[in-house]
Amino acid sequence: MAYIRPGMARVQDRRDMLLQAGLTLASELSLPVVLQRIVDLAAQITDARYGALGVIGDADSIAEFVTTGISARQRESIGNLPSGRGVLGLLIHEPRPVRINNIADHPQSVGFPANHPPMRSFLGAPVQAMGRVFGNIYLAEKRSADEFSQEDEDALVVLATQAGVAIANASLYEEVRSRERWLNALREITNHVLAGGRETSLLSRIAEHARELAGADVATVMTDSGRTGELVVSAAAGAHAGELVGKSVPIEGSISGAVMKSAESLIFGILAVSGRSSASDGTGLRSSSPCGFRAASPAP
Repeated sequence: MAYIRPGMARVQDRRDMLLQAGLTLASELSLPVVLQRIVDLAAQITDARYGALGVIGDADSIAEFVTTGISARQRESIGNLPSGRGVLGLLIHEPRPVRINNIADHPQSVGFPANHPPMRSFLGAPVQAMGRVFGNIYLAEKRSADEFSQEDEDALVVLATQAGVAIANASLYEEVRSRERWLNALREITNHVLAGGRETSLLSRIAEHARELAGADVATVMTDSGRTGELVVSAAAGAHAGELVGKSVPIEGSISGAVMKSAESLIFGILAVSGRSSASDGTGLRSSSPCGFRAASPAP
């Protein structure tokens, strides 16, 4: 009977875990679920107490931060998402594996916010998907040792490659599903028009489809009120829809008015930056609401 040394057994166990991780990620097509599983698997394979996947957004900032090892209450007490400074920013600007014995000793360390759990050892690696760096995997606090090993780093690089493929597959799947929803909505609206349906019913369906497809809290359809310099909310769907229908909106100084004049859609990440009050558009949202807002050309 052959003797298997403990070190060889650990290597085989890690390979088996990576193989299983690849199969697990390949079987999932929901992007949010994929991101959470990547973090969970990374922490499991490297024996890390804490893990996170930071999705890179505009201007090299962290747009999304998926974590493991930290409770929802802890996340709430820590506060805002990390902005991508310090050690986390190191991977954003230099996308390559990073292994640190003590975070506090690193020259780019900026410390931790209040209520953040103590973290010493660190391991990170970039995740590439669809030809770009999608984000970074961050791991901290090796449970069984003072620092992460080269073997941990090698395993994380393999997992990051698997993660990139899984993210690409999930993203393409979401894109196909989104196109199907748009086509189904367009088909239903077209059939309603050809069947000679009532205008009010048509506009209501347009508002509901727009809200669902955009994942918005509320959607409104603005039309010409017949009065000079004024639009009216002819249909609405979502929050407070019944209160919005019939409200008047001035063309000058409003988002809908700007859309009508330019005949182009407008997108705002934060309404306050538009310089226009969204309340005047009949949406009921305050201009400081931290939400995405898109205005499309109003119906004629």
